Amino acid sequence: MTSLPRLELVLLAVSTIILSLPVVVHYEVVASTLEAQIAAYLLTSVNVDANRHQCNPNGGSDYSTIDLQTNPSNGNRPNSHCIPTFNILLSQNNLTLIQGSSRSLSVSLSTTSELSPPITLSAESVPAGVEFLFAPSSGRSSFSSLVTIVASAQAALGLSEVAVVARVMGIEKSATVSVLVIPEIHNLVIISGFAPLNATVGSVVVVNVTVANYGSVSEIFDLREHANVTMVAERGSLQHSCESSSGPGGGQLER
Repeated sequence: MTSLPRLELVLLAVSTIILSLPVVVHYEVVASTLEAQIAAYLLTSVNVDANRHQCNPNGGSDYSTIDLQTNPSNGNRPNSHCIPTFNILLSQNNLTLIQGSSRSLSVSLSTTSELSPPITLSAESVPAGVEFLFAPSSGRSSFSSLVTIVASAQAALGLSEVAVVARVMGIEKSATVSVLVIPEIHNLVIISGFAPLNATVGSVVVVNVTVANYGSVSEIFDLREHANVTMVAERGSLQHSCESSSGPGGGQLER
């Protein structure tokens, strides 16, 4: 057997080590890629326990890492089960507010998806001096919220379109309510009165009076009848609502 010189043996050993390095590096890259694929599969697998929904791998109420494109098996398209779908509905779409008053309405949220992260409510394009208060301001799945709309005494007058917005995971839906703010106006008018021309001394005389309220607030008022400068009859604590201002009210005086 012919023995190689020592120098050739050393060169052969060095070349063997150099040739083996790319193989080791390639193996490590393949191994780490495989581990990443396994981890991704475990996170996106539907075969998880009840506390770890496929859309919520963290479990519990932690929805901070939900990815709408987590499932490679569907071609990296959003998983329809992981997209929150919901509807928003207002109990009324028109409100009239007098400066210094408040009104209320209800907003209903109904979800149609398996995922139920918290939905938050807010109002946009609110006129100056008007405030929207939600109770509660957020909730899960299907819920209702009472919205109190408060107009200050200096609230901006006029008609505004206010959007009630529901948001969840970057998705939002809105419903619009028209808010009309009007000033506080007192405008109570006697539009007619009738009394008989003749009366017998000691008898009861009925006087009919028709009163109209053209203001923006309900009024409590008194009716008094005077003969010359002497008050001969009175009826107090009559009420006329501003909601019936299109038609007059009335009262009777007896003397």
